[in-house]
Amino acid sequence: MNFRLLAGLIFLGGTSHSEAQPAETPPLNYGIEEIASPAGPGVISSTLTRGPDGTVWLLWREPLDNAWVLRCAAFDNTAGRWTAPHTIASRNDWVPNVNEPSALAVGANGHLLVAATAGILGTPGQILLSRSSDHGVTWSVPTPLTKAPATAGFPALARLADGRVLITWLGRTAPSAPTTLFARILDGPTSIADTPISSAVNETAAPALTAFPDGSALLSYRGRTGDNVSNVHTARFTAAGWSEPRLLDPDSGRDSQAAKSAPQLANDGPRVSAAWFTAADNQPRVLFSTSADAGENFLLPMKADLGRAFGPVDTVLLHDGAALVTWMEGPSAELRTHPGGVWIRRASPQSNLDGPNLLATKDTNSATRPRAVLLQDYSETAPDARLLIVYGG
Repeated sequence: MNFRLLAGLIFLGGTSHSEAQPAETPPLNYGIEEIASPAGPGVISSTLTRGPDGTVWLLWREPLDNAWVLRCAAFDNTAGRWTAPHTIASRNDWVPNVNEPSALAVGANGHLLVAATAGILGTPGQILLSRSSDHGVTWSVPTPLTKAPATAGFPALARLADGRVLITWLGRTAPSAPTTLFARILDGPTSIADTPISSAVNETAAPALTAFPDGSALLSYRGRTGDNVSNVHTARFTAAGWSEPRLLDPDSGRDSQAAKSAPQLANDGPRVSAAWFTAADNQPRVLFSTSADAGENFLLPMKADLGRAFGPVDTVLLHDGAALVTWMEGPSAELRTHPGGVWIRRASPQSNLDGPNLLATKDTNSATRPRAVLLQDYSETAPDARLLIVYGG
């Protein structure tokens, strides 16, 4: 079945905008407006990224003439619609894997960087980098991140506070070498060697990155123990280098569906939200947690789902400290209880859960991967926050 990418604006109202929060922030009011997507049919992967100027970019892959086309478009916040899409590159070996999304980093003055995995089934994969300096209109010829015989896939990008780009990926330095999580600073000294973060990693889930105003960044990824348990870990990048990985979720279990579902991160200043899917103990669920100190310490995870979660999640953090999580939910086994689709839930700044809200009841499955980004936060002049979310249907 071909999926068409859908998009919607989510209006959030009902929260106090003052710096001094009340004893308990009231629940949000949700308004939903569906908007046209710039993507054609058959999209299998999409990525949303917010640039330093507030512009939101969409990156996706779609089939065309026996090839896969990598494209991008920006959202015109004033007009409330997407700009015309631009083609980055068309290849027959872009990896058509929903669990391996491409990555996009947005800089100042129209500079964009894309990382996408190429590789035909049964052959070694490679991450290709392409750049644009004119707001995505034209792109450089994709070039490999690493040299043969090294392989690379599952890229994540983050634009650091100084303008450089941090990339992490899963790869091997040789065919017989273990799969390792690596990191590199792009646009920096070429003499700096790639940094191995961990070789105890799950090979089927992409890492996630988020950057902080002080120049540091936080990485989340799925590790792997000797008895094949896939847990969620984090590691912090600072001027001193990388910290030792820390365990965030100790019970992700051995479920293959959970292992392919990457943990997601969002931040506002030093505050961080993390969300992930787990099926440990044969209990599929969506968990999320927050940190007030750039990921050094996370609160006890909260359960967001309604009991029939089955995969991809995303998270957004508001400046008042409220965290939102989106996820896929299957229909309730009990008649007229709840439908399947894309759902959203908020933890208030006081870490209390609002009730879940249904965003879409389109024909959705685990291949749709809802993605959300903050389009506009609350302010004294803007009483409503706005999210932009894309999903398949």
